[in-house]
Amino acid sequence: MQKANSIMEAMNYIIIALLLMFSGYRVLRAKISHLEIFITIVGAISSMYTPARRAMTRFNSISANISSITRVSEIFRRSAGHCK
Repeated sequence: MQKANSIMEAMNYIIIALLLMFSGYRVLRAKISHLEIFITIVGAISSMYTPARRAMTRFNSISANISSITRVSEIFRRSAGHCK
């Protein structure tokens, strides 16, 4: 699970760096005329990090527990077959 968090953090920094480079280039070339738009875009991308991190954490939790869930369901099926 720690590995997934590290990957998500690295991806977050890479995406923000790419966004800053692309948007900075557009600001310098005057393709984005307002600095407020640039700041809004950076803020929107940054605010997506927390939900993505939560989703990845939950996905990892489910993936780690899926084998246990499968095993428990097998035990229940076997015990239900013996009770008939």
